[in-house]
Amino acid sequence: MKKTKNLVFIVLLIILNCNLVFGCSKGKEEPKGKLSILIQNNASQDVDVINTLIANYKKAHSQIEIKIENMTENEKIEKVTVDKPDYDVLICERNMMISMARQGYLSDISSNVSNNKMIDKFYSIVSTYGRIDDKYYGIGVMP
Repeated sequence: MKKTKNLVFIVLLIILNCNLVFGCSKGKEEPKGKLSILIQNNASQDVDVINTLIANYKKAHSQIEIKIENMTENEKIEKVTVDKPDYDVLICERNMMISMARQGYLSDISSNVSNNKMIDKFYSIVSTYGRIDDKYYGIGVMP
């Protein structure tokens, strides 16, 4: 009886160790998909910062296809985002962000901001820039 208990115990230990070794050694799969970005071109002073951000994202996520569209007219940007809401990221001036958020065209990203602890990672002006009425709709792009 004692020998069978020891044998069962040893077999369970071997199975547990195999699960730990093989279960934890799986590599992360690269996310695949598309990212669609709409950029308001009026903010010419931010072009270098935006290009750097996009280049760094491409480097870190090479499996993701990035589609970038540039526009300059505010009315056209609002019309495009309402008629064809398939943009994942909108890079625009704060006035446009406020207008679109108040009209209900932007999603509240407050949970992402708190889950990623963005308030702790950036200066308060960066996080405050994207906040409207105690909800976050974006973050500031600072050089």
